[in-house]
Amino acid sequence: MEEKELQTEIIKRLNGLSQESLQQVQLFVHFLQMREKMKHGMDDLGYDLTMLDERERIHLEGEFENYRERYSHEG
Repeated sequence: MEEKELQTEIIKRLNGLSQESLQQVQLFVHFLQMREKMKHGMDDLGYDLTMLDERERIHLEGEFENYRERYSHEG
């Protein structure tokens, strides 16, 4: 499949997803973009450490997503 066809297929599949799923897709796309940028000019250890930091950030963002709604009894 060519790049333009692949992009069109991805966009079609995004239609109808929930807001939460779209946010997860956005985070994953960001992750992929960061990984592409980091591949260039880094040794394996530097790349692995940077990816670990990025995964931790994504995980923490997910943990605090909708925090007030999920834990309204704690505020």
